[in-house]
Amino acid sequence: MAVTNYRVVQAISGDTLTALMTTAIADGWQPYGPMQVMQNTSGVFSHTLLQPCVKGGIIVTGDTGATGPTGPAGVLANGRATLVTGTKTITSSDVAADSVILATVAALGTVAAPKALKISNIVPGESFDVSSADATDTSVVSWAIVTPI
Repeated sequence: MAVTNYRVVQAISGDTLTALMTTAIADGWQPYGPMQVMQNTSGVFSHTLLQPCVKGGIIVTGDTGATGPTGPAGVLANGRATLVTGTKTITSSDVAADSVILATVAALGTVAAPKALKISNIVPGESFDVSSADATDTSVVSWAIVTPI
């Protein structure tokens, strides 16, 4: 079965995210992958909690390189990239200043365990950086630019 919908539930606290996810699950949505924490560089709150969700099936993706194809509804772009000395600049014309970008470790490189990832240096219409907490990290990361709800 193909994914018919993809969305990201976002909240500023764990309690709020729990309440929103309870409602989403009751409406047929299922969590897809781990919750992400996005650092806010402006505004009152220091972070936003993000939980990707799907409705209608599973997502199957392959290694698409540094830029990826348009994915299910809500996914503007996705792909995989290998970190070089702990960072990688991802080129994508779909990135905007207010984009929600998710990243997770797909395969370990020179580190024994996954390290925290950070999204930074967003250049609208051009690129963004994915960086590891370990400057020697050469892991493969999966990333997605999604439309928040």
